[in-house]
Amino acid sequence: MGSYSIPPKARGEALVRTACILIGIGLGVGLSALVALVLFLQKVPYIFGDGQAATTDPITRYTLWLVILTAVLAAANIGLWIYAGRQASDIKQYVVATRNTASAARESAEIARTALTRGSRAFIIPKDLTFFWHPNETTGKFWWELAPIWENAGQTPTRDMRINVNSYFESSQLPADFGFPPAPGESVPLFIGPKATAGGDSIIKTGEELLAVRDGQKYFYIWGWAKYRDVFDGTPNHLTRFAWRISIFGDPTRPQDASNVVRYFAKLVPRHNCVDEECERQGRTPAAPLAPPVAMHGAAGEDEIWRAPAKSGYEIAQRKLGLPVDPYMRQFGRGGAVPGYEPKLAIIEQLRAAYFTKYSKSPKTIFEDINAVPLSYLNNELVAKKEIWRVRIIDDEYECFIPKNK
Repeated sequence: MGSYSIPPKARGEALVRTACILIGIGLGVGLSALVALVLFLQKVPYIFGDGQAATTDPITRYTLWLVILTAVLAAANIGLWIYAGRQASDIKQYVVATRNTASAARESAEIARTALTRGSRAFIIPKDLTFFWHPNETTGKFWWELAPIWENAGQTPTRDMRINVNSYFESSQLPADFGFPPAPGESVPLFIGPKATAGGDSIIKTGEELLAVRDGQKYFYIWGWAKYRDVFDGTPNHLTRFAWRISIFGDPTRPQDASNVVRYFAKLVPRHNCVDEECERQGRTPAAPLAPPVAMHGAAGEDEIWRAPAKSGYEIAQRKLGLPVDPYMRQFGRGGAVPGYEPKLAIIEQLRAAYFTKYSKSPKTIFEDINAVPLSYLNNELVAKKEIWRVRIIDDEYECFIPKNK
């Protein structure tokens, strides 16, 4: 059988009541002693005035002993009264301490629940883009499909999740007051389990449209949101937003193969990248001006050098701490490239792909192993292509330059 425990508050109140009863008894006995003392004083003349009466009168002797015993009992009760008062004070402090302990326990339980909820709840982030091509059998041209990949980084599944993805494809960059409207129609329902990913709405572009993006003639942005609940009761609804500017490398009007590596680069825009309360604080703050379009053959700087984009904060921190840099993670969060650098990097990637095929080597991306292809091979191929620029490696990055003797 289970044991029954009296609540601390009820136990404390019972002790206080007991102390009050003892105090009442003490007061009653003290009052009795006072009455006996009065009677004694009335008999004093008989006790001390007549010795014979003091020894022979039974009432007198009885009164004397009653006074003495009552005085002793009164003294004992006075001590009990003092002790009960102290006990009552201790009990009061105990009750206060018990209430404080209970309050602290409730706060600890709430903190633990909050920590459990935040550490285990579903947490949706846009992880990457799928980037697929397929030919149009009628026209012989190529279509490209870009779709965000949503990841649940949390420990529990989503509930009532819906997503929406839209795009911007114009000759000018986003207006400063752009509102990132949702795509028309119904948002897509989706479910993502813990530590899992799922695709969603996709954006379709032709090879010619992406070529215009590559050459800096068009601006291409993709944005979207995910709204969902977690599995815990009483928690608010969640919101994740993203907005990326898309850059293109390679020739998207031709099939993708070892000689034509077509890839994208997604760069965060100044707004519409947030989660939950961050989105409320972000509001509709005007967007900062974005980088100018990338020209296919942009001019070099005064020193005739096209330098690589600035490294991401992640890569800088890892290198500073002497820790390894993840090849996949280092490509995100980098700075903007100078005009003309990205098209040259696309040529270098095509030459690298051709090298791996020619020498039957396992392909490596620039971020995985930039030294997998010798610089001598790349520069010889650039000479064969009649390019006036060359390439070198500076701080684990390709840097393009015009030789001084040209």
